Amino acid sequence: MGNLGYYQDITKLIKALGGPKVAIPVILGSGYAVIRVGEAGVKKAYKVSSAVIRRWKATDSIVGRVFTVHSDSDDSGGGLTLREGDEIQILERHGEAVQIVVLGNADNPYWVSAGLLASICDFPDDIEEGAD
Repeated sequence: MGNLGYYQDITKLIKALGGPKVAIPVILGSGYAVIRVGEAGVKKAYKVSSAVIRRWKATDSIVGRVFTVHSDSDDSGGGLTLREGDEIQILERHGEAVQIVVLGNADNPYWVSAGLLASICDFPDDIEEGAD
């Protein structure tokens, strides 16, 4: 049989459907239906995930705030050095991890712990994520 296996299977399927005049519209219609169902699923997933992200970002009151550093800090492993007087802006937060931008620094952004920020600036360590 060799390389004729699939060819024979397709030929049998086309004959069972009533010939090429019937099989081609059936195959095209089936393919169109599968694509449309997949498209609808992707659109729905995108809408849901976008709404969740917008709601999460809109309700976290700490995002976007700017804080002034009052104590020096040096993270030798991460390459972040903060000096007294530096200003940092909060981009996002996931639990204890906070993404910041050091204003005036070209090597942004950085991920730091909320505990570190609370110890070197006025970052509130008791605020809940997602709270207004």
